[in-house]
Amino acid sequence: MILTLLIGAGAGLGAVSRYLLDQLRPAAAPERVQLATYRGGHMFYFSDDQRRAFTADAKLFYQGAK
Repeated sequence: MILTLLIGAGAGLGAVSRYLLDQLRPAAAPERVQLATYRGGHMFYFSDDQRRAFTADAKLFYQGAK
């Protein structure tokens, strides 16, 4: 089994998530790690369009994991 990782974060938190992910590399394969940022801060899912964007990204992520 190959581990893949998707992090969905509000745009303001993206820098922190990016920093943490950068600490994983080069040990982790960068093609298996995704960071997606969305407008709306740490509660981006309250915005209909951002929630839809996150849902679409998560669906693609899970479809690719099969």
